[in-house]
Amino acid sequence: MRIWKIGYPEENNDWVQMEDVDCLFELEVLNGQPRIDEWGERRLIGIAGTRPPLRSDSPRFSGRALVFSDRAKRCLADVLEGCVEWLPVTFHGESLWVAHVTRIVDCIDYDRAVFQLRESSGEIRGFLEYQFSEDLIRGINCFGIPEERVGLPFVSEAFKRRVEECGLTGLKFKLVWDSELPQGSIVFRTVCV
Repeated sequence: MRIWKIGYPEENNDWVQMEDVDCLFELEVLNGQPRIDEWGERRLIGIAGTRPPLRSDSPRFSGRALVFSDRAKRCLADVLEGCVEWLPVTFHGESLWVAHVTRIVDCIDYDRAVFQLRESSGEIRGFLEYQFSEDLIRGINCFGIPEERVGLPFVSEAFKRRVEECGLTGLKFKLVWDSELPQGSIVFRTVCV
């Protein structure tokens, strides 16, 4: 089993944010709470010079949420079922979707993972190596972990494969865990907030 972290390639120059800053904060902080009941009509604005039309199926966005075009939503809806809620937004009249991650899984194998602690509180500050409990994430295609309150989600091989099969643009994937590789094979640095 492989787990990937989503990111954005350098060539993805489409960058959007919520027009309502309070709503932006709600989507940035991980708590797994659905937002659909309070959502209403929301608009995105372009930042860093982004103007319509968008060139990618997934423009850059902050927080745990991802933004997708209608085409991307159609391609990914079944793969993301039970992991995200689809929140409608518009960007200069173009319909888009915020895929707000609601699936939070306490799945870190603390005996094998390598992490740094905050000296003052003992909280996890960042990971040098993720190690997951495979049984806890089997069949889950998109999720967050409680230790990382902001940042983009983890995704499965099935999600990555669907993005590639559909030819969706705007995302990149970084391998963060492979159950077939020995411990110490995938090492990097993250900082948790």
